[in-house]
Order: sequence, then C-alpha cells, then structure tokens
Amino acid sequence: MYRGAPVALAGLVLASLAAGLFGQAAGVAALPERATTIRGFAASEPIVALTFDAGADRGYTEVILDTLAVKGVGASFSLTGQWAEANPDLVRRMARAGHHLINHSWSRRSFTGRSTGTAPLSAAERAEELRRTEELIRQLAGVELRPYIRPPYGDFDDSVLADLAANGYTLNILWTIDTLGWMGLPAEEIIQRVLAAAEPGAIVLMHVGSQSRDAAALPGLIDQLRARGYRFATLRDLVEGRAGPQSRYFPETGHWVGHGFLRYWERFGGLAVYGYPLTEEYQDPETGLTMQWFERARFEWHPGEWPERYDVLLGRLGAQLLARRR
Repeated sequence: MYRGAPVALAGLVLASLAAGLFGQAAGVAALPERATTIRGFAASEPIVALTFDAGADRGYTEVILDTLAVKGVGASFSLTGQWAEANPDLVRRMARAGHHLINHSWSRRSFTGRSTGTAPLSAAERAEELRRTEELIRQLAGVELRPYIRPPYGDFDDSVLADLAANGYTLNILWTIDTLGWMGLPAEEIIQRVLAAAEPGAIVLMHVGSQSRDAAALPGLIDQLRARGYRFATLRDLVEGRAGPQSRYFPETGHWVGHGFLRYWERFGGLAVYGYPLTEEYQDPETGLTMQWFERARFEWHPGEWPERYDVLLGRLGAQLLARRR
C-alpha cells in the first residue's frame, strides 16, 4: 500500500502495466483515469527506498554506483532522456546491476510550469517527453520504464495525472525525504537530515549531479541506517511486494532460504509449488552457478536474466532430483 494517495494494490498496478504495454485484451484491467501519487509506502518493517534523479550532468554517478555495489544496495534512478542520451554507459551499468529505472521526462521541462514560471506543457508535449525517454532507455538497456514516472521538479496537477495515466504511467513517484544535497548541504548534515526523518516505507530523494553532496553522504548514510535496523529496496520491489525479509529459516528441513531465491520462492508458489529447501545455497563446481535444491525444484542464480530479471531459473527436475537425493 502507498501513503499520501488513494490506496492501490500491486495486482492493479501490474494489470495496468500490462494494459499499457500490450494494449487492452480480454481479462486485462483498463488503465485508471489518473495516476496514483506515491510519497511513501505503508511498511510494517524498517525499510527505505533510495532514489536518485539524473537530469543535469554526469556528476558523481559512477561513485554512487560503486558505493551501492560495495554496500549491496539496490536503488531507483529517475532519468531524463537527454541525460541518458549523453551517458549511455551509465544507463547500461544501472540496468546490469539490477537497479530500477524511472522516467523523468526527456528534457526536464516542468509539466505544469509551476517551478519554472513557464506555460504548462500540452497533453501532446507531455506524451512526447515520456515517449522519447522510454524508447531510448528500451533501446539502450532493454528496460521498460512504465508505469513509473517522477515528474520534473515534482510538479503535477489533475491534468498531469490524467495525461500520465493515458500514456501508461500510472505511478507518480514523489518522495518522503529530500536530502537537499542538490542545494550543497554538507554530507554530515544530509545524513542527519535523513536519519531524523526516516520511517518505514520512506522514499529518499537524492541527486547524481556535480552540485550535489549526496554521493559523499551515501556510504555513511547506508551504514547509519543499517545500524538503526533499516534495509533497502527499490520502488519496484516495494510496489510488487518483493521487499520482504532477506532470509527465512525452515525448521522442517533445517535449511535457510535467502535473498533472490526467497523472493522467487515466495512470489511464484512457495511451499505448494516448490516444497521445503533440501540444501543450503552452494556453488556447483562444474558450472560455477549458485544453486539450491527444494523438494520439487532446483533454483539456479542467473543475475540479469532477460526478459523479467527474476535472476532465478529452474534447474532440471524429476530423475536428476531423485538421483541427487539418494
């Protein structure tokens, strides 16, 4: 569930995405008339989403991606088309690392003109800003941006929400906490600002540009949030219900299931489909793959698998499974 907007369920979100991508078909829900605005999530556990706007210069993006990789944190990046066009290597790196990419328009023109003192964009201009960006990102990284949009400057009104939904963007992403790093706030003040406002389900707004101090604050911010019991998820994980616990112990067989394997197990059938774990995770000496055996399946870890980046493929079943258990 989302905070700061009418409640929407993940199933509706996915149905809306399907309708937007593939057209309305039998059994697929129609797109809503207006996008849902999300300022945070109603979370029962201490979890936050780190989000980064990329619309100015290349800035500290590489440093940010390095930090996220070292810390093992997934984040969401809202990209303008112009920024992506100028930095295709970084777009591809974000996608390869499994980060979540969001449409931030093509040129970062305010859709309403409120923050820039300009005339509002027409419905056709808004649609073109969205279309050009999504097509470029799809071409560069094979990633679909819909239904996630962060409007430039956070500017929107009822007409914008209607136009977003009409173009398949049903989730209007804002934020709970603005670090103000883009204003030059020092790293330590950024950290304290976020810690003071952190709450379960919060969305943190940061920037990659050279004027921002967010990159310098990021390592300490992650460490201090973790010291307070917080963990991290992308917006997509939170929307799709994939931001659950990192691991689970099964006393029935005495084994743990964690991370990507646990997410896959829970999302696609759990105990009824796959049964209990029969082993811990291990690396197969022949293939080098990370694997784990369940009563009715073998999971294999394949990072970055297309088309849906589930990262898990099912191994061979039947006779091989029985043979391994003898």
